[in-house]
Amino acid sequence: MEQTTGFTRSVTGAVPAALAAPTRWERHRWPAAGAILLAEASAAVAGLGTAAAGGPHWAAGLAALTVGGAALTRRRGTSAAEWAAGHLRRPARSTHATAAAPYPGGGDIGIRHENGLITTVLRPTMDVPRIVAVRGRDDPSLPLDVLARVLRHADTPAARIDVLLAGGRAPSGPIAPRTRYQMLLGPIARWAVSDLRIAVSIDPTACAPAIARRHGDAAATAALAARRVADALAAEGIPTLPVGSAELASIVIESPEDAVPADPDALAAGDLDHLLGRADPFGTAVITVRPGDVRRAGGTPDVRVEARLYSSGLVPGDGDRNAHAVSGTEPALRTLHVPLAGCGQMLGADTTGGPVSTRLHGPGVRTVWASVADDPARQLVERAVATGARVLIVTGRPALWEPLVAWVDSPEALWISGWRYPPHLAHLSPADYTVTVLDGTASGLAPGSVEPTGTVWRIEGLGISPVMEADVVLSQPQPGMLTVRTTGGAATVRLVA
Repeated sequence: MEQTTGFTRSVTGAVPAALAAPTRWERHRWPAAGAILLAEASAAVAGLGTAAAGGPHWAAGLAALTVGGAALTRRRGTSAAEWAAGHLRRPARSTHATAAAPYPGGGDIGIRHENGLITTVLRPTMDVPRIVAVRGRDDPSLPLDVLARVLRHADTPAARIDVLLAGGRAPSGPIAPRTRYQMLLGPIARWAVSDLRIAVSIDPTACAPAIARRHGDAAATAALAARRVADALAAEGIPTLPVGSAELASIVIESPEDAVPADPDALAAGDLDHLLGRADPFGTAVITVRPGDVRRAGGTPDVRVEARLYSSGLVPGDGDRNAHAVSGTEPALRTLHVPLAGCGQMLGADTTGGPVSTRLHGPGVRTVWASVADDPARQLVERAVATGARVLIVTGRPALWEPLVAWVDSPEALWISGWRYPPHLAHLSPADYTVTVLDGTASGLAPGSVEPTGTVWRIEGLGISPVMEADVVLSQPQPGMLTVRTTGGAATVRLVA
């Protein structure tokens, strides 16, 4: 039987070493030969063109100097000549159709051949909702140092590990709830919704002995490398599932060329918020861990980390990844906090004024019970819409919800069951919504009512005790306060409008 682990559990109590940002020389080094040749060619064309047009020698020289200098002048970290040289030398991507391979843990896993690498993807299974102190780092996170160990596995070393994040602070379609929620958040950068995947890529040439031992089956070797990552994460209490070939075909692992890189100094200090907070309203981020080029004192292996964000409206970043990657030892990666899930929607503030949130919809949240007054009930629904939920309300008092529905002005995002849809949205059905709110229905749905789909909320008046088990229970001990209970704990917060 093949050994699938070979890793040790991370020691969270140790003080991690620091990550190091690129030196000034690495950021501002002399342009590469290709960029210089392009600049020289541009200067020559400008000079010869001026001379051919009958211009004096000094004018031809000035034109060549101006064009050549402009081509090498860096703006936002890169020059026109460097940008052009990078695109000219970038090889065409050779992406083959994805296939499936047997997964050592059972079932199949998708396999992709791209740029000489073989890639598999894992998805952490969503945990129960937790109460999150948004400005803290107590919520479950992905241990990058554990992932980095796969880079030096004796049998199947990974060429790179990519952590893929998709989400945002307020990923709402309707503008009104999104804008108001963003004003509430202020400078808080944490994503309310975050869909996380882990891509494991191996280089067949580096894993040639392992492939040979498996009768030349490179796909089986890649699947085994993924299982080793899964086992290492399971030892940290993070279960995962393999991503199949159908989903893998739609996943973009390489960040787009116009993605914005993380500031290397901030990244070295463990700050990802400066990058993720720029996703508006939705973004995709890639955190890449690669083997380093050197070994540090005592033979400690070096790793390199970079992070990039793509979101509409952002100014494209520097294409030179080496100028933005930070380096350090594996323990140093613990300074980077990558939450396993989004923090959910804001509920209120704790005794110190710090924001507190929890997930009230999405994967891992099946039921929510809320015994609250009317205003907090509307606030909960509004913020659910702001954080990406599509809400259908089943109620016997539509007048309570009508102003909110009109203000959101998006039947796809918020609607009342039984109302007639606009003609262009007549195709909508209850199955198109991710949250079903049962308002005042503690005794159950009336005959003929809609069957709930997605996450089910039951909203009742003050003082009504839950008649069912729920993943999240909300109640009001007194006006202006909200108590939230989940499997992971409980807290009482002050409501914040």
